[in-house]
Amino acid sequence: MKATGLGFGLALDDFCIILNGDSIRVEQSVDDRHYYFKEYPADRRYKFSVCLADKTPDDNEPYRIRFTEMRK
Repeated sequence: MKATGLGFGLALDDFCIILNGDSIRVEQSVDDRHYYFKEYPADRRYKFSVCLADKTPDDNEPYRIRFTEMRK
C-alpha cells in the first residue's frame, strides 16, 4: 500500500502477501514490480521489516537503523 503511493486508495483485493517459511513476497496487480519483505529482530520484544522492490532481501547486505531516532 505504501510502496505504490496509493495508501488506502489501493483496494485490499489488489494485493496478497504470501508467507512461505522465511520468505515473504507480494502478489499484486498494481504494477509490474515484484515486492519482497524480510523481518529482522530489533531486540527480544520487537522485530522490524524491510520491503524491497524488484530485489530479494539479502542477509549479507549491511543495514543501519537507529531505533532511538524512531522514538522522536
